[in-house]
Amino acid sequence: VLGWGERWTTGWVFHLKEMCVHPASQGQGLGTQLMSAVEEKLRRHGFRGIHLQTGREVPARLFYERSGFQPSDLVTLRKRLV
Repeated sequence: VLGWGERWTTGWVFHLKEMCVHPASQGQGLGTQLMSAVEEKLRRHGFRGIHLQTGREVPARLFYERSGFQPSDLVTLRKRLV
């Protein structure tokens, strides 16, 4: 699990950048266990939430939604420079 903490007006949130389970080990509940352990550690350190970005059509989205993540009203804007 890779990411960083950031102070928001509502408290500290964790920005989840990457979470990986080896493909041969997927589907065995390891990702769910890992996410639960990360959430518990973040709670103990006073974090109020976790933010992440994922694609609409990628399998990871279903995993995160089953883990209790919900779409937010935040909008991702981008600008191509090249």
